[in-house]
Amino acid sequence: MGRISILNRCAHEDSRRLRSEGDIRVSIPKSFCWGDVFLYMCYYSSIYKVVQSKWLLGGCFSGITINKEYLSCDLRIGIGSFIPHQFCGFGGGYKIVFPGIAHIDAIEYHHGLLLQQNLENCWGLGNHSCNAILSDMREAGKMARLDIKVDIFVNSSSRATRVFAGHPDALYPAMIEGALTHYATKARGEYDIVFANTFGKGNEAVIAASVSEAILSPNGGCIVILNDI
Repeated sequence: MGRISILNRCAHEDSRRLRSEGDIRVSIPKSFCWGDVFLYMCYYSSIYKVVQSKWLLGGCFSGITINKEYLSCDLRIGIGSFIPHQFCGFGGGYKIVFPGIAHIDAIEYHHGLLLQQNLENCWGLGNHSCNAILSDMREAGKMARLDIKVDIFVNSSSRATRVFAGHPDALYPAMIEGALTHYATKARGEYDIVFANTFGKGNEAVIAASVSEAILSPNGGCIVILNDI
């Protein structure tokens, strides 16, 4: 059986660092990936396959389109982290498949129209109850058949503190219960200055600012974003 490694950051990839599959083969240690290595690109329709079709209100078509190389594999394993997410409760689990290796059209529906229609019920870190974005993600992930998921909790230094492994459906209850405690930070609010620590990903600063704004003084204040690039 051949082995395939698919590396991706969904639509958040840094094109300045990884411009081709050749770059990846040079930059990633052999001990990390085995067999053929593929750089995930969400804009190339030829490398995707529709696993489920959806007709939306107004006649708009949306297909759940997943990377063909992934679908060609007999055993499908995802490796990632389970962390709070601004509008799907938590990132991790099936998110590595959908929208993780989905075509941009499916991502735009999931992060666009569906989010707009359900924004009030979905918004907020750790908000996983009655969350349409999380439900859509889990439904699509099941259709794409992710067999095994390895997820970690991380600390503020981005180091793993706890590891979960197994079928995603079996992991979700324990991961959600543990994450609600692990990532919680008590804050009385009404601060004049808030220092927010983020990582160098395209949307991290926006998330840090929105969370920090909620605990600023009603009279206003300053947000200082610390970014590790």
